[in-house]
Amino acid sequence: MVDVGGYRRESDGRTFKESKCGSVLLEQKLNLSPPASLPGTRITLPHGIVGDAAFPLLNNLMCPFQGGPNMTLEKQTYNYRHSRARRVIENSFGVLMARWRILGQALEFHPGKAVDIGKACVMLHNFLTYTEVNTPANQYIPANFADTDASGVPQPWEWRGVVAENGNPLHALDPRYLSRCRSSRADIGVRNDLMPFFQSPQELAQSVALMLLKVCYISEESVKQQELYL
Repeated sequence: MVDVGGYRRESDGRTFKESKCGSVLLEQKLNLSPPASLPGTRITLPHGIVGDAAFPLLNNLMCPFQGGPNMTLEKQTYNYRHSRARRVIENSFGVLMARWRILGQALEFHPGKAVDIGKACVMLHNFLTYTEVNTPANQYIPANFADTDASGVPQPWEWRGVVAENGNPLHALDPRYLSRCRSSRADIGVRNDLMPFFQSPQELAQSVALMLLKVCYISEESVKQQELYL
């Protein structure tokens, strides 16, 4: 399902709510798989999709915890696992933007035609992704083009450089657009049941390592800014 045509000034949450996919999901009418048990447990949870903090938390729409560095390690670990799932989506859109450069700029067309262009790019993207040729020079997604996460630490690859050269339209979530919707106890309970499932020793270790990397990065940026100021 592809829904194109939202206005940029609208938040992601509002655009999703007004889309066909979002409306049927919010109304519990999307034909998702029936609830199933988490592997190795007797906890039964509904299937759903993942979104960022701009979306409301629902029993079939999981979003990260909000709270910044003051969150518990368990919540940060859950957010880390949540982010790894969303990275697959980011890869898909990143490759799409890198291959179809027209999407990296304002479309100076009639709105109806602009929607058709967006849908055509998505359809061609899906077709070329699943009809790969064996010649490396002609591959739509060659090796090292999409991000990898084999070792638990994200490795950014070539599509990010291509998108950056084209104006870098992929950007971090604006804090003004964080969802402020109140979730029900049942919705919060689904995420709380998922949280301990992700608390393996390996995931906790990776979460701590990533937090240390972020601290080192922030410290390095602070030094650079201080040197620039001096």
